[in-house]
Amino acid sequence: MKSYNCPISFDLEITARCSNDCRHCYICKSPDDSSARAKELSVDEIMQIADKAVSMGVLWCNITGGEPLLREDFRGLYRPQKDGLLVSLFTNACLIREEHIELFKKYPPETLRLAFTASRRDLRERESPSWLLLRLSAWAQPAAEKRHSGSPQSHGASIQCP
Repeated sequence: MKSYNCPISFDLEITARCSNDCRHCYICKSPDDSSARAKELSVDEIMQIADKAVSMGVLWCNITGGEPLLREDFRGLYRPQKDGLLVSLFTNACLIREEHIELFKKYPPETLRLAFTASRRDLRERESPSWLLLRLSAWAQPAAEKRHSGSPQSHGASIQCP
C-alpha cells in the first residue's frame, strides 16, 4: 500500500473579522477593523495556497473566519470543486444576501456549516435555525431535523447542498 505525506483537508481562515461579538470566540475583530483587514491575504495569495494544496493531493478545503462573508472579494476567492477540491463554508449566515444565494446555486459548497452562537439575544432569535433554513431553502436541501444539534444559542447545523 502506498502512503502519502500530505493532509487530506485544510481550513482557510480568510478573515479575523466577524459580524457577531460572541464572548466565547477568539476570532472576533469588528467588521470595520482596518488593522485586521490589512492582515488578510489577497485573493491571489489565497488561490496560490489552494492551488498548492491541490497539487499536493489535498481533497477538501473549509473556508472559515471570523465571518468569511465579510470579505468584499468573497466571490473571487470562492471556487468550489476547482481542480477537484471540495469546498465547505463555515458561516454565521447573518450576512447571506441574494448575491450569495445565486453564487451558491451556481457553485454549491460541499457543505454549509451554520453557527448559531451569537451572544446577543436579538441575534440568536433573529438568526434561529428555522429562520436561517427558511432563508437558505431557495438553494439548499436541508435535513434540519437530522443535522441540527442543540438549541439556537448553542451549536450549529450542517446542510448538505445539492
